[in-house]
Amino acid sequence: MKSGLTAPQTRALWASGHTEARLLATMMVDAPAMPWKELDAWAKGLDWHTLTDVFVTNVVLRSPHAAKALTWAQSKSEWVGGQGGSASPRSS
Repeated sequence: MKSGLTAPQTRALWASGHTEARLLATMMVDAPAMPWKELDAWAKGLDWHTLTDVFVTNVVLRSPHAAKALTWAQSKSEWVGGQGGSASPRSS
């Protein structure tokens, strides 16, 4: 989905560290084009459960790296480890 924002603009939103900007970044980023290294870096910057849920839904599950993100479940970090299970396909 094209958002009208460039990749540097969405990265700047995320890099700001502001919760509202990060929520917006998850909605505007071109998730299918996001490299694994960047996706993993964003994941390691999570610090709030709602942002974690939105990140998984808007970014991880739309990226080509969703299966690889399951490795996050092995993390000892509360926020990163919680994403690993969230990144698994949901049953209807």
